[in-house]
Amino acid sequence: DIVCHGVPSPKVWKAYLAWQEAKKRSKVKTVAFRNKKDFGWREHIETFYLSNGQTVNSKVFTTLFYGHSILRPCCYECPYKSVKHPGDITIADYWGIEKAAPEFDDNKGSSLALINNEKGKEVFEAIKDQMRWQETRLEDSMQPPLIAPFPEPENRRNFWLDFEKRDFDYIAKKYGGAGMGNKIKRVLRKVKRKMFG
Repeated sequence: DIVCHGVPSPKVWKAYLAWQEAKKRSKVKTVAFRNKKDFGWREHIETFYLSNGQTVNSKVFTTLFYGHSILRPCCYECPYKSVKHPGDITIADYWGIEKAAPEFDDNKGSSLALINNEKGKEVFEAIKDQMRWQETRLEDSMQPPLIAPFPEPENRRNFWLDFEKRDFDYIAKKYGGAGMGNKIKRVLRKVKRKMFG
């Protein structure tokens, strides 16, 4: 099984796609949800490849996703948000790799594999020579979805009221970090971090 951050609304995704297509006047052919090739694993930038040959890089859906308002209601009560999973092996993005195994931290992404029982151990033993791996401490491998569900955001109801009544451009600017004002804020935050740590 997998460690799941949460399941976003397909309705929001479809509205987002339509918004991107309308802005660029072209159909989306393919989407890379996390363009590791151009930006690395940590940046989490979506790249849209359009029929007219254009490429669009965006963080709007990423921002909406990590804001948690677009997650399914059951995600806020998910019983699998812990280290105890029913599968023989649990896999995940290895958030915290820089602490647990810095030599694996190449910003291309590493996988976390939790061996949950004897059958999982048996399977892992059979394939481990075909991969580069290292045993790490569970304490160094913890991430929010291995601890508890994300709480329902206070603004979730407002988000959905806005989503039903407003166009997606409004949603992208208010909740998704789009627009020039938000871009300027992000640049200023980066400069501040570099200057003051």
